[in-house]
Amino acid sequence: AHGMGLVTLGLSGEEFGTIMSGVQFRYAPDALVSSMSPLSGPTVGGTRVQVHGRNFIDSDAMACRFDAILVPARWISTSLLECNVPAASVAPSGPAEAVVSITLNGA
Repeated sequence: AHGMGLVTLGLSGEEFGTIMSGVQFRYAPDALVSSMSPLSGPTVGGTRVQVHGRNFIDSDAMACRFDAILVPARWISTSLLECNVPAASVAPSGPAEAVVSITLNGA
């Protein structure tokens, strides 16, 4: 197991020896979400939400997931992200709900 921080990745195998790639991988603590605001908006989307938590890292792949829809997130600090809510995927006859999560690496 590794501690937090960067490690340099290498590739090795019997057929080609060892090759150092110079690519770095960052081990980071798990990001935790504590709250989100606002908690509602129009089904047409566009509402900017603030996601509060901890261990958020600034990453080009950072995103918010609303059900299966991934939208880019904007890193504000290690404890705050902002995302624009996408339009609801199905036009509901009443209030709609979505499961919201974040990803720091696009996975």
